[in-house]
Formats: sequence, structure tokens, C-alpha cells
Amino acid sequence: MTLEELREETLRLLGENPASPAFWTAAQVDRYVNDAYQDFARDSGSLEIRVAIRTIAATGEYEIPENVGPVSRVSYDDYELIPDLAHKMDRKQSGWMTEAGTPERWIKSREGRHKLRVWRVPSVSSPYSVTGGEYGKMVALDVDSEEVEFNAEVGKLIDLQADGLSFHASQEVGRLCRLSFSASNLEVWGKEVPPELTRDEDEPKLLPLAHMGIAFRAAALMLQVEREGRNEPLSGIYDALADEYEDYVRYLVSARLPEKSFSPRRDIYDTRVPLIRNDEIPVPESLQP
Repeated sequence: MTLEELREETLRLLGENPASPAFWTAAQVDRYVNDAYQDFARDSGSLEIRVAIRTIAATGEYEIPENVGPVSRVSYDDYELIPDLAHKMDRKQSGWMTEAGTPERWIKSREGRHKLRVWRVPSVSSPYSVTGGEYGKMVALDVDSEEVEFNAEVGKLIDLQADGLSFHASQEVGRLCRLSFSASNLEVWGKEVPPELTRDEDEPKLLPLAHMGIAFRAAALMLQVEREGRNEPLSGIYDALADEYEDYVRYLVSARLPEKSFSPRRDIYDTRVPLIRNDEIPVPESLQP
């Protein structure tokens, strides 16, 4: 559904005529639709994003892009880092914020949720910056400010070599099979914070079946908050229906993401276990260069 269609569906759930609503303006409905959209994306966990941050020698703290929500895991030089807490590090490792070496842990910054710190402080800088799309798809590579766009056609991009970097694509669109760097690089996984829908033709980035759940959630919020049309019993029904959509989307996403088959299990944090194993997803012979 587009924003216009979500607005109309939400008004219908509120018993309104979408063409001439009596109680709510289009701006009010759009605000609640966007609130519901953000809630749905966060709670269902259906938008996962990976961004790689260029490391700088002797720098331990790094800014996370605004579109990355709660961080789920962090890697450095293709190895997963152990998550830790600043106050625990203060107790067990005096002077940890400036200790140099190969990073082993990641810590949420005390300065805000859009920053993180690594221990140990990297001793080398990374020459590459990589941008990841939702569900771990690779979309662009930046090498010394020269951007290379990855073609989305199946099998179009087979191999990429650039000063110690190699990339291999499989037959699945945008599927990342192997990416190796000659220098260390910090990669962050998190739940994506999707941009607001502002134009009538804008569509949520969620699965299509989630769109009706957004309409139910928006209607539930409006019936809870807006004084003119407050209706707690009906709001509870719509909220429960939205939860059903959310649970179903969460199940489908957890079952379908192929990237999860070669990502490290969340209960294992071995800093020297490779994040991506090259032999787990072979490149078909038909796609060999």
C-alpha cells in the first residue's frame, strides 16, 4: 500500500469516509500511520541493515548512521566482537578506552545511542567504506571516494578485485558470498529505522502483508489518543489484530533470510571465528568468471 492507500484504509477502520473525514485531517492520519510504521518495523525486526565504518588508527569511538536503530552485533576485520558494558569495562580493565591493538569488544557509547566504542583501539586505518542494504544486501562500495554501484541483475556482478578486496556474487540478487579486506574494517548490524512516508505514492519498506497491520496499529493509536473519537474497546481489538500481523511478519522474516545461514550464531562470541566463511555458499559453476 502507498501512504495514500494506508490513510484511506485507516479512515475506513475508524468508520470515516476517506473522501471527506469528519473527525481527522489527512495530516493527523499520516502522523499516526508513520508512528505505526516505525513501531511495526522496530517490533517485528523485519528491517535489518549492515553498515561498514571506516576505521581510523588510534580512534576507538565511532558514529553510527541515524538510520541504524538498536545495534545487534559488530565485527572487525571479518571477526565478531564481544558485546560489553562501559561500567563493567571500567572495573575490569583500567585505561581500556585508550588501549591499542586488535579490537576484541564493542561497547555502547556513554554519549548516545548513535555512537559505539571498541576495545582495543584500532592500530591501523581502513581504506574502504562499504554500505549495506536491508537484509544484508550489498549495494555500493566506496574506494577512496570513487563509488562503484553493484548491478542488481542476477549474476551480473561476478567478481570484483580492488587492492586486496575481493567480492563474489551468487545467483541470488545482491547475495553476499565473500568479501575480504586487506585492512581492518568495522561493520555494524542493527535494525533499520525507516524514513517517514511523506508523499502519497511512498510505500513502507516492509513486506506487503505488513501494510494492513500498519493500518490497524494506526487506527488503534488514534482511538486511544484523539479525544473526539476515543474508543478504548475498539482500539484494543485493532491493537490485537496489529499484533497478529506483527507476529506473522516476524516469523516469515526469521525463516526466510538466507544471510542468517552464514552469519554467526548469536550465542557464540568467539573473536577469532571468521564472520563469513567462504566455503559455506559456493558460487555455481554457471556463474564462475
